[in-house]
Amino acid sequence: MSATTHDDTLELSIEDNGIGGADAAKGSRLIGLKDRVEVLGGQMHINSHPAKRTSVNITIPLDSERTPDAPAAEATSSEVRGADSRE
Repeated sequence: MSATTHDDTLELSIEDNGIGGADAAKGSRLIGLKDRVEVLGGQMHINSHPAKRTSVNITIPLDSERTPDAPAAEATSSEVRGADSRE
């Protein structure tokens, strides 16, 4: 996993050593992560092929202006830990 900032974005790159085939559209746990990223105004891209590693790249704006319908994203560290423990 790596995390970097570039100008006004946070970029996360996560790679596993699994067997591939991950697909957020098929109900994997990635769908919850994708939803959280989108609430923050970000984008998530998954690169996964059978028998190969899965990589997830996430880009989140650090100072984006929200639309009136978008909820404010203020996660505390305990909320983040709590989300991980449900998996």
